[in-house]
Amino acid sequence: KGSRGLGFDFEAETEKLVRGYFLTASEDGKDLADNDDLVGEILASVRTEAKAAMIEAASTLFSSGAKRRAKRDELQSKFVVLYQQLCLFRKGLSLFSEDQQGPIDKYLLKSVCTDIVNLILIDHVAQGLPEG
Repeated sequence: KGSRGLGFDFEAETEKLVRGYFLTASEDGKDLADNDDLVGEILASVRTEAKAAMIEAASTLFSSGAKRRAKRDELQSKFVVLYQQLCLFRKGLSLFSEDQQGPIDKYLLKSVCTDIVNLILIDHVAQGLPEG
């Protein structure tokens, strides 16, 4: 009886919740909580829905971690691509004369570096927002 091996006894915890609810919900709570037949019937009627809710909550919890990892990997790959572009453009600067390098360097700062900063800021702001 119950979920063994996981450190959580679903049946016992559900029964404890039902009995605790009776104790706090009404003046007859002690009598209701002590009525094993009533508690057993309530447990039988809510067991399936409660287990389904528990499994759904666990699934959501574990999948949200996977989603965060996927988002982090996506962010990292975008960052690497932008950084590689920046390094490549910087190396290409040496092909231009010194008077042309200034405006090109300024353009790089306004374009690729801005994209990198925006990527980091968007991720930072998104971390503070609830998922949905």
